[in-house]
Amino acid sequence: MIVSGMQARALVDARTLIVEGAVKISQDAIAQLTADHTMELTDEQKVKIVTNLLTVTCSDTDATPTVALS
Repeated sequence: MIVSGMQARALVDARTLIVEGAVKISQDAIAQLTADHTMELTDEQKVKIVTNLLTVTCSDTDATPTVALS
């Protein structure tokens, strides 16, 4: 498949938009979870939430749910 410069630029722009949206989703999720102070999250828990949301939102394949047993 040959990708032109314009197509490559469009792809980069689309990915940038997706990542920016995913970051906003992650920020909003943390803010909502901690807004009323009924849920306190450690920095490690926040990182896990953000990492998972970014992975699912930015991925071009279906997510595979996993459950931590520890």
